[in-house]
Amino acid sequence: MRYTRKQIEAYFTRFVKTIGGKVATSYNDVGGYILDYNANYDGYQIAQIENIHGGQRLSFLGGQRFKAAQFVTIICFAIDAIDAKNKAK
Repeated sequence: MRYTRKQIEAYFTRFVKTIGGKVATSYNDVGGYILDYNANYDGYQIAQIENIHGGQRLSFLGGQRFKAAQFVTIICFAIDAIDAKNKAK
């Protein structure tokens, strides 16, 4: 299946809300998460803004980039796993 950028952003936003985070509104929104895309480096990754200068931490997904379908599969799995854990409490 092919995903549009808008669909991928919606999955990303849902994931961030599931983990209790916030989507960054600017490059210096410390603590916010961004969806980073680079076609030259094979796709999407999630980063968290660390400082007011826009420094990023690539702790999610091991700092790897993924093609759209792979990214959505991983994000959906993570959301489902977190939801299942929360329901078990």
